[in-house]
Amino acid sequence: MKKVIFLLIAATLVGCSKSGPDPNFITIKYQYTANISSTYTVTYTDEHNLTQTVNFTGTTWSQTFQASASGYPSGFDEAFFGLNGTVSPTAALNGTMTISSNNNVVESAVVTPATSGQLDFSIYYIPFK
Repeated sequence: MKKVIFLLIAATLVGCSKSGPDPNFITIKYQYTANISSTYTVTYTDEHNLTQTVNFTGTTWSQTFQASASGYPSGFDEAFFGLNGTVSPTAALNGTMTISSNNNVVESAVVTPATSGQLDFSIYYIPFK
């Protein structure tokens, strides 16, 4: 009987242990949306702190990954998101670029072209402060 009671107490304690997201990992998502399709160059920091550059044509782009505070070489230390492109100077482009951490928007910018039609925007976020 004592063994049964001990097993019940042990099972209860194990069931009550804390669980939740690992504070050493985050999910980063870069996202861009616009009302007009155009060709863009996107630059971003990946989960290894390496700069990636991609070109895309359209109205939406996104990239999601898991980053570690102790990743290679010294952990993920900055989420950088840059956007460049050119649209017609008369285009009524309205766009938004965001950085999300664990599904919460932590940085954002409204993207509108300069009078020349040039787009040159960047935002960044420092996790694990």
